[in-house]
Amino acid sequence: AGLLSGCSGPSGPNTSTVTFAGLDPDQDGYITAEGIISGVAEDGGKCSFTFWAVSGAASRLTGDGVATGDHTACGPVSEEVRLLISGGYQVELEYEALSGDSVVSERVPMTLPTRDNVNP
Repeated sequence: AGLLSGCSGPSGPNTSTVTFAGLDPDQDGYITAEGIISGVAEDGGKCSFTFWAVSGAASRLTGDGVATGDHTACGPVSEEVRLLISGGYQVELEYEALSGDSVVSERVPMTLPTRDNVNP
């Protein structure tokens, strides 16, 4: 099982993209993340979102991939904000396909603001 990377195309390798990472608009006090894997549409692959803090600490949320049209959807996954420190993060999505191959997205920036109502 090798790491897949490169440009996507009709017959190109799979690509992983974080489509959203931030405060959950539907659930106060939680962060959420979502992403897509292009080039493969399957149910049951493993989606792992890693939130890398500027300090080097990391938090990982996992879930199963779901076939959606011509791609695989990951998430939404969520976690209580109080479990994370405020500040800057880099969020990446790693997907392990049923074939055993894996692909990792580029890291996208996310800022977790200080919120008084998060830590009552």
